[in-house]
Amino acid sequence: MGIEIGQIIGDYEVLSALGKGGMGSVYKVRNTISHRLDAIKVLLPDLNSSPELAERFLQEIRVLASLRHPNIAALHTALRAGNQLVMVMELVDGATLEDRFRAGDLPLAEGIAVLRQVLDALEAAHARDIVHRDIKPSNIGITNEGVAKLLDFGVARRGDNRLTQTGMVLGSLYYMSPEQVSGQPLDGRSDLYSIGVILYRMITGRRPFEGENEYVVMTGHVNETPPSPGEFGCDEELSGVVMKALAKRPEARFRSASEFRQALAPFSTAVVTATTAAQTVAPPVIQFDAAALAQIEKALAQSLGPIASQVVKRELRKAASLPQLCELLAVEVPGDGDRRTFLKACAAILPPEQGTELVTPTPKPLTHTAAKAWDAATLEAVRKHFAVYVGPLAKVMVTRAAAQCKTVDELYARLLPEVASASDREAFLKTKETLSQ
Repeated sequence: MGIEIGQIIGDYEVLSALGKGGMGSVYKVRNTISHRLDAIKVLLPDLNSSPELAERFLQEIRVLASLRHPNIAALHTALRAGNQLVMVMELVDGATLEDRFRAGDLPLAEGIAVLRQVLDALEAAHARDIVHRDIKPSNIGITNEGVAKLLDFGVARRGDNRLTQTGMVLGSLYYMSPEQVSGQPLDGRSDLYSIGVILYRMITGRRPFEGENEYVVMTGHVNETPPSPGEFGCDEELSGVVMKALAKRPEARFRSASEFRQALAPFSTAVVTATTAAQTVAPPVIQFDAAALAQIEKALAQSLGPIASQVVKRELRKAASLPQLCELLAVEVPGDGDRRTFLKACAAILPPEQGTELVTPTPKPLTHTAAKAWDAATLEAVRKHFAVYVGPLAKVMVTRAAAQCKTVDELYARLLPEVASASDREAFLKTKETLSQ
């Protein structure tokens, strides 16, 4: 049975296609009686042509029917339509974590908050002896209110109930645990490894094992240790959390999803609720050409290094045009020669009529010798607090700012504009109270 937009299935009108996987296609639908918007997942192919796939789909229905959790996309009902099974599910109105990764708009603290919600969902599933087995960013939905929803229990299993053929490996290769790659028995700690892979990517911008073919990736999971996130500038404590989740032996990982969730608590921030979001009036956002911004950031990185991306994000909030952005960024470039080189590069990036508008700004005064001999423990504590909001760049940003400050108050004042939201700035400022002055 082909599904057409506008078709009526039971009491549901098909509005649009949402996605397609190996087991079925997902559509956005409207209930013709209540007008509630839902999602339906339709088994592909039909029941008669693939009995094994049908049995796996039935298991997904039964697994979801046994789970009730705010961070698991709920199953409303299931029905038969001709020779096909149909699941009617909660519609997750938002984006997937994979979408957010690709857009590059996910602050580390918000991402960790999302993963903590997913771990809460996994704790509930594991308590019922249900292992998801396909944890990956595209199976984590994020609603417009910031609520995480764990999706697609299509390859989940309860206890020792296996529906795979001998030697068949299910799940997405980049996120599989070593025991899953090897075809060994699994428990909930396999899902925790997958969360560790997602967290690694969230921090470093890459997955721990990437290669030209499946064999390279599989060998990496089983035999190799990836560079720790600390080598990318990540806070060492957070790096330790990641590496524990990625341990080859399940017994060396976190014992439970709850324990993993608690370990991430110091690095997450509260997710904005629907009520809070409705009460907040966002300022108008000027849309700049993405390709031009990428080139400008690359030019700035020639002088500032990896901190350039954070500086661009900060100054974007102030700029009304690309020429103004370039001038704001030029202030951050130390040295007259490097500043002129940066502005020359910007002039070549901008349209001709805008490139001629650039003027050399007055440089920001820099003090390279701080009057304060900074205590290493104090700076490390500031880096840890700051990393919650800016991620692995905290180390270089704090070091750079400390070289220009005399007191803790000055250091926080210099770092504060780098934190995006007012609520996060207030929370970061409160961490100053934990430092010895």
